[in-house]
This record gives sequence, C-alpha cells and structure tokens, in this order.
Amino acid sequence: MNPCRRYEESVIPFLHQELGRKKVITLQKHLSQCERCRGYLDELGHVFQVIENHGAFNCNAQVTGVRRPLYPVTQPFRAE
Repeated sequence: MNPCRRYEESVIPFLHQELGRKKVITLQKHLSQCERCRGYLDELGHVFQVIENHGAFNCNAQVTGVRRPLYPVTQPFRAE
C-alpha cells in the first residue's frame, strides 16, 4: 500500500519513536483519517515483526551482551 507523499517520510521515524512531538500529533491526526497511510504503517509493522522473528539483532549485542531487536515491535495503528 502506498502512503500519501506528504507523510511517507514520517512513518519510519514514527515507528522508531524518533519523530518530534508536533509531527507525531500531526501524523496521528492524519492516520485517523487516511486508510492508505494506516495500511502502509501496518505493512511496515508486519515487516519489522518478521525481521525480528528471524533473529535480526543490532550490533550492540557483541559489545554489551544485550540482545535488542533491530526494529521495535509495533502494533497496527487503530484510529480511536
């Protein structure tokens, strides 16, 4: 599913919780109204889940001994 061009670049930082507060609020408002962007967000969430389930971990595990998922586990966005 293709997201709206205006919001496409915000979705991945949103999933990684790297988006500023104002942009998060703006994107959440948009997601509550846009099926295309919600679908894109859900697709990416599923992709990140598959990556995690197949054992993709970050390089810090070698240094710290702590294994953390490369991508955060996300739940599909649900408009309230």
